[in-house]
Amino acid sequence: MATFNLQEYIEQIKLEFRKVERSSRLQWLFEHYPISAKDYYIAYFLIASDTWKKFERKAILEYYLQTLPHASDQYYLKLLKVIPLAEFIEVVDQIKTHLDDSKLDLLNYYLEPIIKNSTGNIDE
Repeated sequence: MATFNLQEYIEQIKLEFRKVERSSRLQWLFEHYPISAKDYYIAYFLIASDTWKKFERKAILEYYLQTLPHASDQYYLKLLKVIPLAEFIEVVDQIKTHLDDSKLDLLNYYLEPIIKNSTGNIDE
């Protein structure tokens, strides 16, 4: 019986993703890994493996952060590999106004250490 190796699987998907024309990657990402999909977490690996224009980064944040809060900091960290902290915070600030207190507490639990430890510049 063959064993499933998630890392190898993700690497195969990254290879497939790199074959997609640059101008179509954002749409491909949303179509193949919608937030309604059970495996949408794979999108975070693809996002972190590429570079994105500012409008694409904003679209990524607005789309994938709809499911806030995530139950792990790893997804936020993957986004912050390719998205400036100030852009990230701007979108999170917009989204968190719609969260109830328990979700907001969980979000703060994961984001506070990330923001405190970040070396990125935040425009005040």
